[in-house]
Amino acid sequence: MNIAFINNNKHFIGFGRYACNLYDHLKKHCNIEQYFFDRKQYALLKGDDKKILRKVRRNIIFDNFLTKRLKLSNIFLDFRLGRFIPSDYNIYHITNQENSLLTYYPNISTSIVTVHDIFYYTLPKNFLHKQLIKLLYYGVTNADHVICVSHATKNDLIKHFNIPDTKIDVIYPGLDLIFEEKIENEDIIFKKYGLDPSYKYIMHVGRDEKRKNIRTLLTAFYKFKKDFNMKNVKLIKINKLSENNKKLVEDLKLGDEVYIIDHVPDEDLFRFYKISEAFLFPSTLEGFGLPLIEAMACGTPIIASNTSAIPEVVEDAAILIDPKDINAFSNALYNLLTDDDLKEELIRKGLQQSTKFRWETAAKKTIEVYKKAIK
Repeated sequence: MNIAFINNNKHFIGFGRYACNLYDHLKKHCNIEQYFFDRKQYALLKGDDKKILRKVRRNIIFDNFLTKRLKLSNIFLDFRLGRFIPSDYNIYHITNQENSLLTYYPNISTSIVTVHDIFYYTLPKNFLHKQLIKLLYYGVTNADHVICVSHATKNDLIKHFNIPDTKIDVIYPGLDLIFEEKIENEDIIFKKYGLDPSYKYIMHVGRDEKRKNIRTLLTAFYKFKKDFNMKNVKLIKINKLSENNKKLVEDLKLGDEVYIIDHVPDEDLFRFYKISEAFLFPSTLEGFGLPLIEAMACGTPIIASNTSAIPEVVEDAAILIDPKDINAFSNALYNLLTDDDLKEELIRKGLQQSTKFRWETAAKKTIEVYKKAIK
């Protein structure tokens, strides 16, 4: 069984983290070769050494102001490069739904598509965007089999694209082992990022998109500070803030209370989890939510939304709240920081829950899907 493993995201981005970790474990068990769409070089790369297999020129029809605004130019580029993938593999594993149209290429025979979410379709910029995304995602219906990262994503896919239940397997992503390491010299993180170790810190990891609900995060933190006079608590926000939310920070006078760090490597990220008293995750929609299992593995108690895949991932190992309820987030944070028994219970349950997510398990289940697809 020869497998072509197709990825279009860098290792530190959500879909890319999934692809790179899964690939590293799959290659221990099967004959698999990686193909990567390099969007900077307009190139198809092959193998672990990422040798350039083919390049294309920029095409103004597919790469212009409109396609960039609709976030479609990269998807079009990947589709143009996909025709150069050799046709002599038994299985073609397309590792995210953005590239599902590749299933229509004659050189792509038996195809597996991993679907992480369909939020571009359910949360479109406008009607035109929704129709284009529906067209682009329609390749999922043409796949021989589909892997979803959660039951919530599977249910969305069945609802909106009418894919038979029997064609879909749910395989949870795994946890990067670095998040289970014991922390040493935690003072390093305070010094490196200019943090005062005398304060307590709560944290959030994620991009500033509408579904990430960052406005609620900031407003709830403001209310928490105001209502409970918790002067010794600061918020660490890892990833950039939008201009609107930067203004909100200014309007709420939180400039000295919120640390915004654009990007941190994994070896620092796990230390941020370890030094944090709580992890806040107020997303309205998540296909899975890798930061949830990272926080649980690091022993960081979680306050999160009770929507989409989040309850499925954390089960009873987090405080779950309506993502629109700012008061509830504020109150939950106060209760967590002042109730040691509650905190210890969530830490214990989180550590136990995190053991359910292993890349080795995901790889073995993925190989079973490969075997099923070529029967």
